[in-house]
Amino acid sequence: MIVGVPKEIKEEENHVAITPTGVAAFIAHGHRVLMQKNAGSGSGISDRFYEGAGATILDSAAEVWRGANLIMKVKEPLPSEFQFLREGLILFTHLHLAANETLTRVLREKQVTAIAYVTTLMSNRANVEEEVVDADLVIGTVLIPGAKTPKLITRSMVKLLKPGAALVDISIDQGGCAETSRPTTHRDPIYVEEEVVHYCVTNMPAIVPHTPTYALTNATLSYGLLLADKGIPRALREDRALAKGLNAYRGKITHGGVAAAFGLKATPVTEAIAA
Repeated sequence: MIVGVPKEIKEEENHVAITPTGVAAFIAHGHRVLMQKNAGSGSGISDRFYEGAGATILDSAAEVWRGANLIMKVKEPLPSEFQFLREGLILFTHLHLAANETLTRVLREKQVTAIAYVTTLMSNRANVEEEVVDADLVIGTVLIPGAKTPKLITRSMVKLLKPGAALVDISIDQGGCAETSRPTTHRDPIYVEEEVVHYCVTNMPAIVPHTPTYALTNATLSYGLLLADKGIPRALREDRALAKGLNAYRGKITHGGVAAAFGLKATPVTEAIAA
């Protein structure tokens, strides 16, 4: 299979979908890798490292999209990239490194020594409102993969925060978990609403892109190789985790959260790949 990696075009997005080590893995499996020129520059990875790993460097995104069967991206395509989407093209995006573990399990597994200073509470409106009132910093991390984030922090709750308190909404990529949240950028990251400082940058890890780029490759390379080695239907049949990440296939939306967000019907993965 021919794997293509275009340069990310979202403003201030400095990640790249694969590292030279990832390229070498695809080459070792008998695949080709097409990289757009300077695709890794934002993450501090020059073209010569990709070439050294076996990638072919192309001048434009159009050349990469046209020449590849499997496109690897960090973010979903922006409107200007829709022209490159075509029948039979596999689009593999790294939208989130989502942790489905509860805080208590994480604390237990990591054997955190400062557990006496951490209090866990059931997530409900009463507890959220009570904790928000006394907080100097509120961090929203709600994530429902593929779906809009529920508004757990209402405007009335934000009004209860101390003047000058801070709200960091990490959930902003999926719409944000506070009614007062709206997307910001690294260039203009904060605003004040209801006397509360809001930080709602839509791609927070991009400010330190080198480490997250390697983390993305470490977390997703095995899935990319599975798609390249076996093709979509077989790969999805053999790996349930990969199947859960499928959003759309041949014009059918297969992810329940995505379908619900747009008021459309979801098609089961097994039915979609059998067609």
